[in-house]
Amino acid sequence: MKILITGATGHIGSYLVPRLIRLGHKIVGVARKSEPKYPFSLDEWGKIQWIVADCRAEEQTGKWAERLTAIQCDAVVDLISFNTQQNQFLADAFKGRIKHFLHCGSIWAYGPSNRIPHLEEYPHHPKSQYGKDKTAIEEYLLKLNKDEEFPATIIHPGHISGKYWLPIDPQGSINGLDIYEKLRSGQVVYLPENGMDALHHVHADDVAQVFELAITNPKKSIGQTFSAVSPYGMTLKGCCEAVAKVLGLTANIEFVPTSIFKEKMGEKPFSITQSHLEESVIASPQKAHELLGYTPAYTTEHIYAEFVEHMVITGKLKKL
Repeated sequence: MKILITGATGHIGSYLVPRLIRLGHKIVGVARKSEPKYPFSLDEWGKIQWIVADCRAEEQTGKWAERLTAIQCDAVVDLISFNTQQNQFLADAFKGRIKHFLHCGSIWAYGPSNRIPHLEEYPHHPKSQYGKDKTAIEEYLLKLNKDEEFPATIIHPGHISGKYWLPIDPQGSINGLDIYEKLRSGQVVYLPENGMDALHHVHADDVAQVFELAITNPKKSIGQTFSAVSPYGMTLKGCCEAVAKVLGLTANIEFVPTSIFKEKMGEKPFSITQSHLEESVIASPQKAHELLGYTPAYTTEHIYAEFVEHMVITGKLKKL
């Protein structure tokens, strides 16, 4: 099958492209540079048909729609649409002439949930604009599937992680290596209240696995929404302890009121933590497992271990 992947060299695409090529699919990759973002084997990447383009700039000129109309393929994987207009460029261009359309959403589309874990069929109550836009895309594609039999599948990943970039850290922020250095040196790590706020990570290769399985099982995936997450979410306390364990240490944690936590973190890191905790969703991989056979290979502990070990190997983080 010939598959168009937009954002082919990003976090997910870097893992998805080799998976699909190994299955014998022909890949047309859209990216601003025709090379993988991360240092993976180039064997598979040399087999891609590249379309080098800045789609956001081309959307403004009308060239993007023209370019898409000229592409012949059997399936489309949309990894770069963040609002309905961007998604519609793709859906409209391929309506009536492809077998499968897969969109990458986010568990932020669910919004804070009253039920844990949050299942795909539960009501969505997104708070952020990002989450609202991802919900709008999901609703648009599912309606298109119902009204016009458009072959859509929506996949909502958790906090996408991998060893080559900073995951959401054990304080719920993206504050460089700060917390990792503190855990390494035994300094106090502050957590809000009792540290029981939770995050749900997922490794990029596990997200790629869900896309691969959905493509392989179209009868079970078309018209469906799936959560792509690790086997379970983890509390901030658990995340801190997991990182410390990789370093062979015990986490030195102090629980403080949120107001004090904000002072200790600083305005910008705290604002990121606040957004993650306010939008915090613990989802479930069960539906993807039951319908597609999805079995996540990475727990949150595995994700942090891979990242921390890579930082140690590259000299960016030193073990005591």
